[in-house]
Amino acid sequence: MTGTARVQPEPVHRSSGGTGSGLSPALAPAIAEALACAGEGLEALLCAGSHATGEAVWVTVDGHALSLSDLDLYAVLSSAALCNRARARARARRVERLAAGAGVLAGPLEIAFVTREGLAAMPARPAT
Repeated sequence: MTGTARVQPEPVHRSSGGTGSGLSPALAPAIAEALACAGEGLEALLCAGSHATGEAVWVTVDGHALSLSDLDLYAVLSSAALCNRARARARARRVERLAAGAGVLAGPLEIAFVTREGLAAMPARPAT
């Protein structure tokens, strides 16, 4: 074998070449809805599933981008009490959330409200 493997040690800053990815700007209304549901104490908003892996299915309808894939998000909040409040807000905003995503998402906007500890206890999944 010739040459040397070039492996970057962890952690890697997300703006380093070859790391991280951005969401489509078309998803901005859905992200805004997730932020509104999360409310105070939000530490991170992670995208998971097909949008995180770059495998989401997009089509163009009447000249506008439409994702056929659901949008899976993890809203990491600073306490379990804030997670409970965020879940209640999300339930109360259900109709608004569906209407807000109707122009961009054909699939559902799915938000899991978790603490850091709760997220750490889950099995590893691709996320951005």
